[in-house]
Amino acid sequence: MSWFEIVPTFLSAIASIGAAIAAIISLRISKQAISISESNALASHHLSATLKYTELVKELQEASSALSEISFELWGKWTRDIECFDNYHRGGTNPRPLRHVLSNGSEMLANYGENNVRWGRSSSRAILSIIRFGICEFSEKEYEKFLKKADGEYQNFDEIFGKPKKSEDIGAAPAFRWACYQLNKRVGFEDWRKIWDKAWLENEWFYNYEAEYLKVKPIFERANELLKLEKSRLAHSAFPLNSNAALNQKYDQIFTIINHVIEDADSDSLVAYKDWKFPEELSHLVLCSMATRLSLHRKLDDLYILAHE
Repeated sequence: MSWFEIVPTFLSAIASIGAAIAAIISLRISKQAISISESNALASHHLSATLKYTELVKELQEASSALSEISFELWGKWTRDIECFDNYHRGGTNPRPLRHVLSNGSEMLANYGENNVRWGRSSSRAILSIIRFGICEFSEKEYEKFLKKADGEYQNFDEIFGKPKKSEDIGAAPAFRWACYQLNKRVGFEDWRKIWDKAWLENEWFYNYEAEYLKVKPIFERANELLKLEKSRLAHSAFPLNSNAALNQKYDQIFTIINHVIEDADSDSLVAYKDWKFPEELSHLVLCSMATRLSLHRKLDDLYILAHE
């Protein structure tokens, strides 16, 4: 074959390749244009839902700042009031301060409430399960067994005995049971009654919490309705909320926080236990109270993060 025959064929092949490349580039540009167009349409379609989310998150965070503070104080500062009833010498050799026992025990209980799916979405139901369904019987033999392992140690109890398993009731976990033993060994039942009764008095812990909670609850209920309205408005449109992954995630996060405040943090949740008749369980009720308020504080911390993103 002569060069005069080869060259046109070669040039034709190059031209075909060039046309193919141009077509690919054109297709990519077209897809990018469509993607940009769809993104713009999505953003425009979800503008109202985005603005409503931003507005309400900031409103809720500002409205609940005092509730967040009192929740944390109930978990962290109430322990110092309780310490004045401590019979330190009954806890073994150089036992941990009673405030550490209370904070460690209530933190384990809060973690259990937040991570145990058997109770559904309700962390307070999981936390209060130790009262509703009781804890396995305590014994002097078990106490002595735990004492040998924990005496003189200064770590958190879940570091000594191991973290409570998600698959077991918190009341069966050695670390949590040791906290319960410490509380009832070091503070008498009559003193736990005084501690519990005092917390309900005017200007005391539960009274002050309820006063702040009742200010906040209607604001969260209103926000819940407005956000649900935005979500339902988009549900049957060309771009429902779940077509916008980022915004949908934000809505899920704020609904989780709102539901926790309305359902799990209600000041009425402990009223049924105000005049509890079982003195050996009053220390457990104190732990439950601290754990529910710690869980609330954590959720309101999440709200703060959302409001300042």
